[in-house]
Amino acid sequence: MKYIVEYLLNKDFIKLSHIEDSFYLYKSLDKRLSLKEEIIHLNYISESPYSSDKSMSIAIADKNRLYLWFLKKTENYYLPEALSLYRKLVKNYLDIIVIFHDNIDKVIIIKDGTLVSTFSKRTIVERDLLLIKEEYKLSEVLVFTSKEYREYLESSFSFVEASDILDILNIQIDIKSLFFKVIKWLSIPLLLTSLLLALIMGFYSYFTEEKNNDLHHEYKNSQESTIKIKNKVDHYEYKNEVFRQLANEFKYVDKSLVLSKILETAQDLNITMFYFKAYEDKVHFIVKTKKRKKIPMYTKQLFESNLFEEVKNLSSRKQRDSMIEVTIRAKLKERN
Repeated sequence: MKYIVEYLLNKDFIKLSHIEDSFYLYKSLDKRLSLKEEIIHLNYISESPYSSDKSMSIAIADKNRLYLWFLKKTENYYLPEALSLYRKLVKNYLDIIVIFHDNIDKVIIIKDGTLVSTFSKRTIVERDLLLIKEEYKLSEVLVFTSKEYREYLESSFSFVEASDILDILNIQIDIKSLFFKVIKWLSIPLLLTSLLLALIMGFYSYFTEEKNNDLHHEYKNSQESTIKIKNKVDHYEYKNEVFRQLANEFKYVDKSLVLSKILETAQDLNITMFYFKAYEDKVHFIVKTKKRKKIPMYTKQLFESNLFEEVKNLSSRKQRDSMIEVTIRAKLKERN
Protein backbone atom coordinates (compact mmCIF):
# COMPACT_ATOMS: atom_id res chain seq x y z
CA MET A 1 0.00 0.00 0.00
CA LYS A 2 2.93 2.36 0.47
CA TYR A 3 3.18 3.08 -3.28
CA ILE A 4 -0.54 3.86 -3.45
CA VAL A 5 -0.51 6.13 -0.37
CA GLU A 6 2.62 7.99 -1.51
CA TYR A 7 1.21 8.37 -5.01
CA LEU A 8 -2.07 9.81 -3.70
CA LEU A 9 -0.17 12.17 -1.38
CA ASN A 10 2.31 13.29 -4.05
CA LYS A 11 -0.49 13.97 -6.53
CA ASP A 12 -2.55 15.78 -3.86
CA PHE A 13 -5.45 13.37 -4.34
CA ILE A 14 -5.33 13.12 -0.55
CA LYS A 15 -3.48 15.23 1.99
CA LEU A 16 -1.90 14.36 5.33
CA SER A 17 -3.73 15.63 8.40
CA HIS A 18 -1.41 16.03 11.40
CA ILE A 19 -2.48 15.17 14.93
CA GLU A 20 -2.28 18.80 16.06
CA ASP A 21 -4.65 19.89 13.26
CA SER A 22 -7.54 17.62 14.17
CA PHE A 23 -9.84 16.51 16.98
CA TYR A 24 -10.03 12.73 17.47
CA LEU A 25 -13.02 10.71 18.67
CA TYR A 26 -13.23 6.94 19.25
CA LYS A 27 -16.56 5.10 19.43
CA SER A 28 -17.34 1.46 20.15
CA LEU A 29 -20.33 0.39 18.04
CA ASP A 30 -22.95 -2.31 18.58
CA LYS A 31 -23.25 -2.69 14.82
CA ARG A 32 -21.55 -1.37 11.71
CA LEU A 33 -22.53 2.23 10.96
CA SER A 34 -22.95 3.82 7.54
CA LEU A 35 -20.07 6.21 6.91
CA LYS A 36 -22.10 8.54 4.73
CA GLU A 37 -21.23 12.10 5.62
CA GLU A 38 -24.80 12.98 6.59
CA ILE A 39 -25.02 10.00 8.97
CA ILE A 40 -21.76 10.91 10.70
CA HIS A 41 -22.90 14.52 10.85
CA LEU A 42 -26.22 13.56 12.43
CA ASN A 43 -24.72 11.29 15.08
CA TYR A 44 -21.51 13.02 16.10
CA ILE A 45 -21.31 16.65 14.93
CA SER A 46 -22.41 17.81 18.39
CA GLU A 47 -19.16 16.36 19.81
CA SER A 48 -16.96 18.30 17.40
CA PRO A 49 -15.22 21.40 18.80
CA TYR A 50 -15.45 23.06 15.38
CA SER A 51 -18.30 24.87 13.66
CA SER A 52 -20.19 22.45 11.40
CA ASP A 53 -20.13 24.82 8.41
CA LYS A 54 -16.36 25.29 8.65
CA SER A 55 -15.20 21.75 9.34
CA MET A 56 -15.25 18.24 7.94
CA SER A 57 -14.95 14.72 9.30
CA ILE A 58 -12.94 11.60 8.44
CA ALA A 59 -14.59 8.34 9.51
CA ILE A 60 -12.73 5.01 9.53
CA ALA A 61 -14.69 1.81 10.22
CA ASP A 62 -12.75 -1.07 11.83
CA LYS A 63 -14.96 -4.02 12.84
CA ASN A 64 -17.17 -2.66 15.65
CA ARG A 65 -14.95 0.39 16.14
CA LEU A 66 -15.33 3.85 14.66
CA TYR A 67 -12.29 6.15 14.43
CA LEU A 68 -13.41 9.70 13.76
CA TRP A 69 -11.38 12.85 13.10
CA PHE A 70 -12.81 16.39 12.87
CA LEU A 71 -10.76 18.91 10.86
CA LYS A 72 -11.02 22.65 10.43
CA LYS A 73 -11.27 22.08 6.67
CA THR A 74 -14.11 22.11 4.18
CA GLU A 75 -12.74 20.28 1.15
CA ASN A 76 -10.29 17.62 -0.14
CA TYR A 77 -9.59 14.15 1.24
CA TYR A 78 -7.27 13.65 4.22
CA LEU A 79 -5.26 10.75 5.66
CA PRO A 80 -4.89 11.22 9.45
CA GLU A 81 -1.25 10.68 10.38
CA ALA A 82 -2.46 9.16 13.68
CA LEU A 83 -4.23 6.40 11.69
CA SER A 84 -1.11 5.59 9.67
CA LEU A 85 1.10 5.54 12.79
CA TYR A 86 -1.46 3.42 14.66
CA ARG A 87 -1.65 0.83 11.87
CA LYS A 88 2.09 0.20 12.21
CA LEU A 89 2.29 0.46 16.01
CA VAL A 90 -0.51 -2.04 16.62
CA LYS A 91 1.44 -4.72 14.75
CA ASN A 92 3.82 -4.81 17.74
CA TYR A 93 1.97 -3.21 20.65
CA LEU A 94 -1.53 -3.85 21.96
CA ASP A 95 -1.18 -1.61 25.04
CA ILE A 96 1.16 1.36 24.69
CA ILE A 97 1.52 5.09 25.24
CA VAL A 98 3.57 6.63 22.41
CA ILE A 99 5.08 10.11 22.41
CA PHE A 100 6.46 11.60 19.21
CA HIS A 101 8.69 14.63 19.82
CA ASP A 102 8.61 17.24 17.07
CA ASN A 103 7.87 20.96 16.84
CA ILE A 104 4.92 19.96 19.01
CA ASP A 105 4.65 16.73 21.00
CA LYS A 106 2.16 14.18 19.64
CA VAL A 107 0.61 11.41 21.74
CA ILE A 108 -0.99 8.14 20.60
CA ILE A 109 -2.62 5.78 23.11
CA ILE A 110 -3.41 2.17 22.15
CA LYS A 111 -5.31 -0.10 24.54
CA ASP A 112 -6.40 -3.66 23.78
CA GLY A 113 -5.31 -3.05 20.18
CA THR A 114 -7.63 -0.05 19.82
CA LEU A 115 -6.67 3.56 19.09
CA VAL A 116 -8.42 5.08 22.12
CA SER A 117 -6.88 8.56 22.08
CA THR A 118 -4.55 10.85 20.17
CA PHE A 119 -3.72 14.47 20.92
CA SER A 120 -0.91 17.02 20.90
CA LYS A 121 0.65 19.44 23.37
CA ARG A 122 3.49 21.92 23.13
CA THR A 123 5.57 19.87 25.58
CA ILE A 124 4.63 16.65 27.38
CA VAL A 125 6.09 16.76 30.90
CA GLU A 126 6.41 14.03 33.53
CA ARG A 127 3.20 15.10 35.29
CA ASP A 128 1.27 14.77 32.01
CA LEU A 129 2.62 11.27 31.53
CA LEU A 130 1.64 10.20 35.06
CA LEU A 131 -1.92 11.43 34.47
CA ILE A 132 -2.14 9.58 31.13
CA LYS A 133 -0.90 6.34 32.72
CA GLU A 134 -3.40 6.66 35.54
CA GLU A 135 -6.35 7.49 33.28
CA TYR A 136 -5.79 4.67 30.79
CA LYS A 137 -4.28 2.14 33.24
CA LEU A 138 -1.21 1.70 31.02
CA SER A 139 2.45 1.52 32.03
CA GLU A 140 4.56 1.00 28.88
CA VAL A 141 5.76 4.19 27.18
CA LEU A 142 7.50 4.50 23.82
CA VAL A 143 9.28 7.75 22.93
CA PHE A 144 10.47 8.86 19.46
CA THR A 145 12.81 11.73 18.65
CA SER A 146 11.86 14.20 15.91
CA LYS A 147 14.01 12.35 13.34
CA GLU A 148 12.69 8.94 14.41
CA TYR A 149 9.12 10.23 14.21
CA ARG A 150 9.49 11.40 10.61
CA GLU A 151 11.12 8.12 9.55
CA TYR A 152 8.47 6.09 11.36
CA LEU A 153 5.65 8.11 9.78
CA GLU A 154 7.00 7.52 6.26
CA SER A 155 7.42 3.78 6.86
CA SER A 156 3.92 3.54 8.38
CA PHE A 157 2.32 4.23 4.98
CA SER A 158 2.97 0.56 4.15
CA PHE A 159 0.55 -0.45 6.92
CA VAL A 160 -2.40 1.69 5.85
CA GLU A 161 -5.17 -0.73 4.85
CA ALA A 162 -7.11 -0.75 1.61
CA SER A 163 -10.31 -0.25 3.63
CA ASP A 164 -8.83 2.96 5.10
CA ILE A 165 -8.32 4.40 1.62
CA LEU A 166 -11.87 3.40 0.64
CA ASP A 167 -13.23 5.15 3.75
CA ILE A 168 -11.15 8.27 3.18
CA LEU A 169 -12.25 8.52 -0.45
CA ASN A 170 -15.83 7.97 0.72
CA ILE A 171 -16.71 4.97 -1.43
CA GLN A 172 -20.23 3.80 -0.57
CA ILE A 173 -20.15 1.39 2.35
CA ASP A 174 -22.29 -1.32 0.67
CA ILE A 175 -19.59 -1.83 -2.00
CA LYS A 176 -16.95 -2.19 0.70
CA SER A 177 -19.07 -4.51 2.79
CA LEU A 178 -19.65 -6.83 -0.16
CA PHE A 179 -15.94 -6.88 -0.98
CA PHE A 180 -14.82 -7.87 2.52
CA LYS A 181 -17.56 -10.47 2.95
CA VAL A 182 -16.39 -12.15 -0.27
CA ILE A 183 -12.75 -12.08 0.86
CA LYS A 184 -13.61 -13.57 4.27
CA TRP A 185 -15.77 -16.29 2.72
CA LEU A 186 -13.29 -17.38 0.09
CA SER A 187 -10.13 -17.01 2.25
CA ILE A 188 -8.20 -16.40 -0.96
CA PRO A 189 -4.49 -15.43 -0.95
CA LEU A 190 -3.14 -11.91 -1.13
CA LEU A 191 -2.66 -11.90 -4.90
CA LEU A 192 -6.31 -12.72 -5.59
CA THR A 193 -7.36 -10.18 -2.96
CA SER A 194 -5.46 -7.52 -4.90
CA LEU A 195 -7.03 -8.62 -8.16
CA LEU A 196 -10.53 -8.48 -6.68
CA LEU A 197 -9.84 -5.02 -5.30
CA ALA A 198 -8.64 -3.96 -8.75
CA LEU A 199 -11.86 -5.30 -10.26
CA ILE A 200 -13.97 -3.32 -7.79
CA MET A 201 -11.90 -0.22 -8.54
CA GLY A 202 -12.52 -0.78 -12.23
CA PHE A 203 -16.29 -1.07 -11.75
CA TYR A 204 -16.32 2.03 -9.56
CA SER A 205 -14.22 3.91 -12.10
CA TYR A 206 -16.69 2.90 -14.83
CA PHE A 207 -19.59 4.08 -12.67
CA THR A 208 -18.00 7.48 -12.02
CA GLU A 209 -17.17 7.87 -15.72
CA GLU A 210 -20.78 7.15 -16.69
CA LYS A 211 -22.00 9.53 -14.02
CA ASN A 212 -19.54 12.10 -15.31
CA ASN A 213 -20.90 11.76 -18.88
CA ASP A 214 -24.48 12.22 -17.64
CA LEU A 215 -23.49 15.34 -15.75
CA HIS A 216 -21.73 16.76 -18.81
CA HIS A 217 -24.92 16.29 -20.81
CA GLU A 218 -26.98 17.91 -18.07
CA TYR A 219 -24.50 20.78 -17.87
CA LYS A 220 -24.78 21.55 -21.60
CA ASN A 221 -28.59 21.59 -21.50
CA SER A 222 -29.04 23.61 -18.36
CA GLN A 223 -28.41 27.31 -18.03
CA GLU A 224 -29.94 27.88 -14.62
CA SER A 225 -27.62 25.74 -12.47
CA THR A 226 -24.35 25.98 -14.42
CA ILE A 227 -22.00 26.52 -11.48
CA LYS A 228 -23.50 23.77 -9.33
CA ILE A 229 -23.40 21.18 -12.10
CA LYS A 230 -19.88 22.16 -13.16
CA ASN A 231 -18.72 21.56 -9.59
CA LYS A 232 -20.28 18.10 -9.73
CA VAL A 233 -18.53 17.38 -13.04
CA ASP A 234 -15.18 18.41 -11.57
CA HIS A 235 -15.81 16.26 -8.50
CA TYR A 236 -16.54 13.10 -10.50
CA GLU A 237 -13.62 13.74 -12.85
CA TYR A 238 -11.39 14.04 -9.81
CA LYS A 239 -12.74 10.82 -8.29
CA ASN A 240 -12.47 8.97 -11.61
CA GLU A 241 -8.79 9.89 -11.89
CA VAL A 242 -8.14 8.69 -8.34
CA PHE A 243 -9.71 5.29 -8.96
CA ARG A 244 -8.06 4.93 -12.36
CA GLN A 245 -4.68 5.36 -10.69
CA LEU A 246 -5.62 2.95 -7.91
CA ALA A 247 -6.79 0.34 -10.42
CA ASN A 248 -3.51 0.65 -12.34
CA GLU A 249 -1.56 -0.05 -9.16
CA PHE A 250 -3.05 -3.57 -9.17
CA LYS A 251 -2.63 -4.13 -12.91
CA TYR A 252 1.05 -5.09 -12.62
CA VAL A 253 2.99 -7.39 -10.33
CA ASP A 254 3.53 -6.11 -6.79
CA LYS A 255 6.37 -3.57 -6.67
CA SER A 256 7.50 -4.64 -3.20
CA LEU A 257 8.00 -8.17 -4.61
CA VAL A 258 9.87 -6.69 -7.58
CA LEU A 259 12.21 -4.68 -5.35
CA SER A 260 12.83 -7.71 -3.14
CA LYS A 261 13.81 -9.82 -6.19
CA ILE A 262 16.12 -7.10 -7.57
CA LEU A 263 17.92 -6.75 -4.22
CA GLU A 264 18.08 -10.51 -3.58
CA THR A 265 19.58 -11.23 -7.01
CA ALA A 266 22.09 -8.39 -6.62
CA GLN A 267 23.16 -9.73 -3.24
CA ASP A 268 23.62 -13.27 -4.60
CA LEU A 269 25.97 -11.94 -7.31
CA ASN A 270 27.75 -9.49 -4.99
CA ILE A 271 26.43 -6.53 -6.97
CA THR A 272 25.73 -3.21 -5.24
CA MET A 273 22.34 -1.52 -5.60
CA PHE A 274 22.80 2.26 -5.97
CA TYR A 275 19.43 3.67 -7.06
CA PHE A 276 15.83 2.49 -7.51
CA LYS A 277 12.68 4.21 -8.81
CA ALA A 278 9.28 2.64 -9.53
CA TYR A 279 6.75 3.81 -12.11
CA GLU A 280 3.29 2.53 -13.01
CA ASP A 281 4.49 -0.22 -15.37
CA LYS A 282 8.28 -0.29 -15.01
CA VAL A 283 11.22 0.24 -12.68
CA HIS A 284 14.56 1.98 -13.22
CA PHE A 285 17.58 1.14 -11.09
CA ILE A 286 21.36 1.49 -11.05
CA VAL A 287 23.81 -1.19 -9.93
CA LYS A 288 27.60 -1.20 -9.53
CA THR A 289 30.17 -3.98 -9.84
CA LYS A 290 33.83 -4.40 -10.70
CA LYS A 291 33.13 -7.42 -12.88
CA ARG A 292 31.34 -6.49 -16.09
CA LYS A 293 30.56 -10.13 -16.91
CA LYS A 294 28.20 -10.31 -13.94
CA ILE A 295 25.75 -7.86 -15.51
CA PRO A 296 24.40 -10.27 -18.22
CA MET A 297 24.02 -12.93 -15.52
CA TYR A 298 22.14 -10.45 -13.35
CA THR A 299 19.70 -9.34 -16.05
CA LYS A 300 19.16 -12.95 -17.14
CA GLN A 301 18.21 -14.06 -13.63
CA LEU A 302 15.83 -11.13 -13.27
CA PHE A 303 14.13 -11.96 -16.56
CA GLU A 304 13.82 -15.63 -15.55
CA SER A 305 12.07 -14.61 -12.32
CA ASN A 306 8.84 -14.26 -14.35
CA LEU A 307 8.20 -10.79 -12.90
CA PHE A 308 9.30 -8.79 -15.96
CA GLU A 309 8.30 -8.50 -19.61
CA GLU A 310 11.81 -7.30 -20.41
CA VAL A 311 15.02 -6.31 -18.64
CA LYS A 312 17.21 -3.90 -20.58
CA ASN A 313 20.56 -2.20 -19.93
CA LEU A 314 20.14 1.46 -20.82
CA SER A 315 23.74 2.53 -20.26
CA SER A 316 26.99 1.62 -18.52
CA ARG A 317 30.12 3.55 -17.63
CA LYS A 318 33.39 2.83 -15.92
CA GLN A 319 34.24 4.99 -12.92
CA ARG A 320 37.60 6.06 -11.52
CA ASP A 321 37.50 3.39 -8.81
CA SER A 322 37.20 0.69 -11.54
CA MET A 323 33.53 0.15 -10.69
CA ILE A 324 31.12 -0.39 -13.59
CA GLU A 325 27.89 1.58 -13.15
CA VAL A 326 24.95 0.16 -15.11
CA THR A 327 21.50 1.73 -15.55
CA ILE A 328 18.75 -0.87 -16.06
CA ARG A 329 15.10 -0.60 -17.03
CA ALA A 330 12.71 -3.47 -16.35
CA LYS A 331 9.15 -3.56 -17.65
CA LEU A 332 6.73 -5.19 -15.19
CA LYS A 333 4.47 -8.06 -16.16
CA GLU A 334 0.74 -7.69 -15.87
CA ARG A 335 -0.96 -9.89 -13.29
CA ASN A 336 -2.49 -12.99 -14.82
